Amino acid sequence: MLSNKTILLFVVKCLAIYLLLVVVATPALKLESACSTIVCATGNLLYPNTKWTPGVNEKTGGSLVKLNLKTTMNGKQVSRTGTLDKMKNWVLMPFLLLVALLLALPFGWKRLLKTFLLGVLGMWIYLAIFLKWSISYGHALAAGVAPEDTLFGEVFNSNVGHLTIIPVLIWAIVAFRQADWKELIAGGWMKR
Repeated sequence: MLSNKTILLFVVKCLAIYLLLVVVATPALKLESACSTIVCATGNLLYPNTKWTPGVNEKTGGSLVKLNLKTTMNGKQVSRTGTLDKMKNWVLMPFLLLVALLLALPFGWKRLLKTFLLGVLGMWIYLAIFLKWSISYGHALAAGVAPEDTLFGEVFNSNVGHLTIIPVLIWAIVAFRQADWKELIAGGWMKR
């Protein structure tokens, strides 16, 4: 049962877990580098025609992913090398927010574990879509399309909403059952 106290406790726990993950766990466990490695492994598994390798941004020291894209355009073989240099913003920070949202839920261990695994699967599906978009983006650039005229450019270069919208959406889909939604929509928790 939801109550105002439960919701307040959830928000406090979520913020505390998120800050702990970002401030302590990320640098201590070198999660940014691990994130790039996971992105590359996923890219090489799902999209083997594009070579994905982890790297380091020389200016910022942050992790990045290099992709070597080969395609045929107008009957010619075209090769393009690009980088995805905001792995922390595009993958790691949304994942850490999702983890904080999931771990803060007032569920029993069985339901929490099931929800957590579904959340990780949801994040991996987001990653697969993100990588597919980045390949399409590379194809568009090779064809001479302006970056802002692509879906990838519109979503990831001009909008930071994916940092919160994607993990919150995944969280809402995997965390709540039909009965939870009915109680939330009915507003029963506001009367307590």
